[in-house]
Amino acid sequence: MITSKDIEITFSKVPFSENTNVSQSSQARDYSYYYDKEYDNLLITFNTSVPTYSDEVHNNIYLIYSEEDDSIIGTQIMYFKKRSLETLNKYLPKFLFEIVEELNIITQK
Repeated sequence: MITSKDIEITFSKVPFSENTNVSQSSQARDYSYYYDKEYDNLLITFNTSVPTYSDEVHNNIYLIYSEEDDSIIGTQIMYFKKRSLETLNKYLPKFLFEIVEELNIITQK
C-alpha cells in the first residue's frame, strides 16, 4: 500500500484552469477535477483538505483516501483516454465511476 509518506499528492498546487468543474457527485458532495491533456491524466478530488494516502487499484488507477477516516476522497487515472469504461467501472466505486462517465464526455471534446 502506498501512503502519503511514500508519494506526494498535492491538490492545492494543481493548476486548476478551464478544465476544472465543481459539481455534485451522486453522494451530494462537491468535487473538482483537473484533466491534463498533454499527459492524459485525470484527477478528481472532493473539496476537502485533509491528509491523504493513495492505493493503486489497477495499473495506474489510484484511489485517494482520507487519513482521518479512510474514506475515498478522489481518484487519479493515468492514460485516461486509453481506458475503457468497462475497466474503470470494474475498479472504481460506483459514485466515482458516474463522475468519470460524465467527465469522459467533456474531455473528448
